[in-house]
Amino acid sequence: MNKRHPAASATREMFLSAVGLRTSDKSDMVTYNIMLAEAAAGRDRLSQGIARPTWDSIPETDKYNQIAIIFERSDPYVRYYYQIGAYEDGPNKENWVIRWLLWHSFRYRDNRNRKGQASAVPSVYWDPVRDV
Repeated sequence: MNKRHPAASATREMFLSAVGLRTSDKSDMVTYNIMLAEAAAGRDRLSQGIARPTWDSIPETDKYNQIAIIFERSDPYVRYYYQIGAYEDGPNKENWVIRWLLWHSFRYRDNRNRKGQASAVPSVYWDPVRDV
């Protein structure tokens, strides 16, 4: 495992560079969007039955389990990138790539980091068909 993976708060560009994807390459961006969709599905599974879920409100055990599920169910094409982030943390199989994607999935679902907007209500709704 590369111990120097980017922090959860790292920018998209830093993350993409760490996994070897480029924003200038359309096929790389398709790969990234598949990864984001898989993370969003994982976020939705983690959020079931929770009124206002946040990343910090999810138990760590549930995060580990969801990381494993995302890896197991992943598109074979993107699994290569998930393997880049795979490592063991004691008895747990960890994956910094999937963890980064999940963290960002929660962050943007919560509508944080919107260039100083204080409102939790977006001015334009997110459409998974249009915006993926």
